[in-house]
Amino acid sequence: MEVYFLDVGQGTCNVILLGKRRAIVIDTGRRASDLRLLLNHLGIDTLACLAISHLDSDHAGGAPAILTEFRNRIEKVCYPNDHRVQSTPLWGKIRSEMRLGHLAKEQLVRLEWQDKPKCIWRSSRQSVELKLFSPTFGENQAAMMASDSNAASGVLVLKVGDRRIVFPGDSSLDQWRVIRNCRGSVLTCDAIAVPHHAGMIWPSHWDDAKIRAELHWLYTEAVSPKHAIVSVGTSNTEGHPRGEVTDELRKLGAVVVCTQLTKQCCKRPESQRPALIPLIIPGRSRAVKTSTRSGNSKDIGCAGTVVVDITPDAFAIRRLTQHRSAVGAMGRKAGCSPLCSS
Repeated sequence: MEVYFLDVGQGTCNVILLGKRRAIVIDTGRRASDLRLLLNHLGIDTLACLAISHLDSDHAGGAPAILTEFRNRIEKVCYPNDHRVQSTPLWGKIRSEMRLGHLAKEQLVRLEWQDKPKCIWRSSRQSVELKLFSPTFGENQAAMMASDSNAASGVLVLKVGDRRIVFPGDSSLDQWRVIRNCRGSVLTCDAIAVPHHAGMIWPSHWDDAKIRAELHWLYTEAVSPKHAIVSVGTSNTEGHPRGEVTDELRKLGAVVVCTQLTKQCCKRPESQRPALIPLIIPGRSRAVKTSTRSGNSKDIGCAGTVVVDITPDAFAIRRLTQHRSAVGAMGRKAGCSPLCSS
C-alpha cells in the first residue's frame, strides 16, 4: 500500500492508495490543482472516502473542486461538526451535489465518536482499516462554542496489520489527553503527519518550560512516532515548523521530514531551489522562482511530496536516505541549520 503526503505548500493533503484505481483522500490543501494532478498521475478513478479533518481553508479549500472532479465517484464524504459548517464552500457544494442527485445523505459521515474509535473504512480482504480517534461529541460541542475549528479536528489512524500512520489534522493537546485517557496506553505509530504543521498547539501564554513538558508528554505518553512528516509551506509566516516541536521529536528518536523548506532551516531558501532532492512526484514546489505578493520566496521543496510504502510487515519512506544526505549537505552551508538535524 502507498501513502502520499502531498506537497501542497502551507496546507495538508494525504492520499492512500487502495488498489484497483481507488484511493482515500484525507484533506485537500487550499486548492485542488495539485491533488488533481497527483490523482491523475496515479490513475485514480474512484474515491472510497473523502475525509476533511476540519474546515480551515488549508485543509478543506480544494474539497469542492474534488467533489466536482469525482462526481458520482466518491463513496462517502466525512467531516466534523463546526461552528462555520453551513457557511463554508464545502457545505454549499455538498448541498448542491445532493440537490442534483449526485450525492445522497447516506454518504455523509460525521467525524465524531462516543465510546470507541469509529471505523471510517475497512478492507474486506486485507488487515487494513482507517479509524477515527477524535473528536467526541463533547469536544465537537465545546469547539463550536469556542468557535475553534482546530479543537475538533479529526484524528484518523490508518492501520495495516500492526503498522500505523496517524493523520491528526490540526488537533489540540486537549484532544490528545482524551485519546490517551480512552486508550489507556500510548498510541505507537510508524509515522505521524505532525499536528498543525509542527506549529503552536499550546496557549500563547505558556512559558518555554511548560511547552517543552507538554510536548514531551504528547510524544511519549499520547502518541509515539518513528517518523514525523511536516506538511509546511516555504512562505508561511507562522514560524512553522517550530523548533520546540522538532527538537522534542528528534530527542525521542523520530526522523523528521518536511515537504517544503522554510526560513526556520535556511535564511535564504531561494538558494536551495528547486529542492533538496529532485522533484519527481506532482506537488506545489516549483523549479522556477515564485514569490508571494510581498516578495517572499515560496514553494521550494525540501522532501517535496513524501511517499510511504506500508504493508503489515514493513514500512519505508521512499528516498529517505537521499533526503537525509541532502539535509546534511545543506547544514554545512552558511546560514543553514536544518531543524531536523541541528
